[in-house]
Amino acid sequence: MTAASKQGDPRWACREVQNSWESRTKMNSRKLLISLSLFVITAFTQSAFAASLEDDHPITHGLNWDGQTGGVLVPIAMPVPSPAGKFGKPAVKFNYWNGGPVLGNFYNVSITEGWGKRFEFGFTEQFNSAGGHPLSFLSYGSYSTFHGKFMIVPDSFKKKVSWLPDVAIGAVGRFGDKHGDWAVMSFLNQNPHWGTQPNGDFYVVATKLQRLKKNLYGGLVFGDKVSNAVADGLPGSAGNGVNATKQRWQGLMFGGAAFLVPGPAQSRILFAGEFTQEPHYIQPFGNLSSAKTSTAYGIRFYPHMEGYPLQIDVGVLLAAGQLIAPGKLALAPKGVDVDARSRVGFGITYHFNGKNPGL
Repeated sequence: MTAASKQGDPRWACREVQNSWESRTKMNSRKLLISLSLFVITAFTQSAFAASLEDDHPITHGLNWDGQTGGVLVPIAMPVPSPAGKFGKPAVKFNYWNGGPVLGNFYNVSITEGWGKRFEFGFTEQFNSAGGHPLSFLSYGSYSTFHGKFMIVPDSFKKKVSWLPDVAIGAVGRFGDKHGDWAVMSFLNQNPHWGTQPNGDFYVVATKLQRLKKNLYGGLVFGDKVSNAVADGLPGSAGNGVNATKQRWQGLMFGGAAFLVPGPAQSRILFAGEFTQEPHYIQPFGNLSSAKTSTAYGIRFYPHMEGYPLQIDVGVLLAAGQLIAPGKLALAPKGVDVDARSRVGFGITYHFNGKNPGL
């Protein structure tokens, strides 16, 4: 077969992407090992007993998947604690999520910094190891996430209106997300960068924390976002057609609730649940696909250390949906499911200035 005919043969393109995927998987394993080493060195060369902040918020130090203060996927309004007019000390996190046989396993490392009690910004590097499904080559590679958040309502105003929730606006950008990339689709669209466009979110979120009893806290989160990412970009971006590069931005709601209770040995335990709506279509399958609302349930454990700077998360994520919905394609009458429902993950957050008064 000549070079020209190879380039026009989709089977050749599939073999090429498989070879590329295997080499990238080895490279990402090295990146993951380096990032984990840096995380461990950073976390354990700091004092285990963090200094106090005057006006910290309780139960707000844990980071979500994108590195924002929050739960699993959902952000909260309060930023990483920091003193007035100054930078605080950062929070760092390692996450793992078992995405199932199609999407594979996901890992990330985050660092988030606060400033002036009202700002937060950070960086997360995502990694992915292979699944064992024939379509697993659609989910591979690492990508980078940047985020920022600004709390609109200052503490001075909240002291005058006690019932007012914390409200923040924020943005998340994910770059180099190749999940859903497909060399055959790139060939058909005559676009070598098809499937690798950045995706992101723009959101507003309100959070209300309330002391219910001496050692019992409750919290509610509700927000709205405009997004073109499915499940924080884990299965990829949203699209609106099989052969279209245009991504679909949609207005989506999210929310959650949590309770913080005393645990053994003076620890604290947070029980939480959350949901986030998703764009309907998953790239590159467009209107053949069907994404579902993502939900998550989890426990966050705060060991007894001064300021409770360490948090350990264990959760179950019900994410994504169907790459091909039943009845949409004659070759797959039963559809092709992402198979990412009821998948377990865990995370470890450490905040280097994590004093929480009143816990």
